[in-house]
Amino acid sequence: MKRNGTRGGFTLFEVLGVVLITGITIGFATNYYIDLSRASNRASKNTREIRLGTSIIDRIARDFERVLLVDKPDETDPAAHPWLFIGETREADQGSDHIKFITRNYQPRRLAEHESDLLVVSYTVEPSDDGESLELFRSTSPHLPESLDRSFPDPDGEATALLADGLASFGVTFYGDDGEPRDTWDSTTLVDSSSLPVAVEIAVAFVGSDDASADPEEGTSYRRHVLLPMRPLDLELLFDPEYYLGGQNPGAADELGESGAEGEERARRARLRVSDCLDIDAWMVARNARVTVPEWARRVDESRGKRWETTKGMFPPEFRAFYRKPTPGCF
Repeated sequence: MKRNGTRGGFTLFEVLGVVLITGITIGFATNYYIDLSRASNRASKNTREIRLGTSIIDRIARDFERVLLVDKPDETDPAAHPWLFIGETREADQGSDHIKFITRNYQPRRLAEHESDLLVVSYTVEPSDDGESLELFRSTSPHLPESLDRSFPDPDGEATALLADGLASFGVTFYGDDGEPRDTWDSTTLVDSSSLPVAVEIAVAFVGSDDASADPEEGTSYRRHVLLPMRPLDLELLFDPEYYLGGQNPGAADELGESGAEGEERARRARLRVSDCLDIDAWMVARNARVTVPEWARRVDESRGKRWETTKGMFPPEFRAFYRKPTPGCF
């Protein structure tokens, strides 16, 4: 007798095939999710690092942009002159990692005691406790010392704050009148006596960067050129009445048929040329350091021999970084 019918269910090979295909699909999906998660984490880390590096450089740049230095009179004892701008190399391979200067970057508190807007700022780098990275500290003091003080504040002091940690490197490079980069600067020595750099370059790098193009030991480096707008002030010159009454151009008033202090001053201003008001050497240094824009180069080249009164409107306020120190009539 012949039996007709069908058998339900799946064979063992069919079940194993389904399990294998499902496992492969889940494996691909899991790997894709893990890779996507890692990429997202790397992007978030890089974004945080970029923001942190930018904020650190912004903080330091604001201090440098308001640096102020007073010329040391010839008869003044160097040890009694509190004004300084120094940069020393201790932990950095390139540039200064210990910098101290005076800046007009302080908002006086509304107290009965008078306070100026001067601030003594110090940046120092110290190894971290684990020895695998560096820590950057910023110290401030709203009072000038009574005499020259080249020492740097203690990182644990009350006026010192941790600006950043986890750094692979930190350094500041200085550009002088010759346009050449220098790792150190000292306005208290004979070589750089009462002088300031024309520009500085700030470089910061973090440990553990995920940038494939970066050195794993150095990390991604964030750099910025910063101009120092103010030139050192000569107080003796500022308080010399002859300087403001046309002492630099004797007889100029007579040539214009005028007399007296007012006529002398008017004549002196009329004789000013662009080269009298713009520090062309400093401009060339800044241009070589690539901290300017081509439009400014064109304006300087076109107006070098012209009168300042008729051409000063061509230059934006940022160009005051190249004004000669301090020439009345140029401002």
